[in-house]
Amino acid sequence: MSSAEFLPLGELRLRETVDGTGAVLVVVGSLVFGNADTFRQAIQRLIRQSPGRMTLDLRQTSFIDSSGLGALVATRRLAQEQNIELILWGLRPQVRRIFEMVHALELFSIVEPADSTERSA
Repeated sequence: MSSAEFLPLGELRLRETVDGTGAVLVVVGSLVFGNADTFRQAIQRLIRQSPGRMTLDLRQTSFIDSSGLGALVATRRLAQEQNIELILWGLRPQVRRIFEMVHALELFSIVEPADSTERSA
């Protein structure tokens, strides 16, 4: 992805891809109360495809509220139930602070782009 996409607060755009290496869901914008159900539906579609690994690309996620965090925790539970490795990729500082405030960092496998040579989503 050559440039970041910025959306107004409260808007969400999702891009899903599934290939032989797993599933990637790019989350652009805000993951908040008004769109957490849309996110959950995308997660359910991906989980039904039984990828061995699911990466949530959060490099362009500008904000997460408690509903968005709840959706991520529910995603973690669903992935564990289906034996799917879940990776959060690229937390922006403002999103990382939310995870830190509620002590959620230790719940997830988080990879920063500098930590990995994985392909861009």
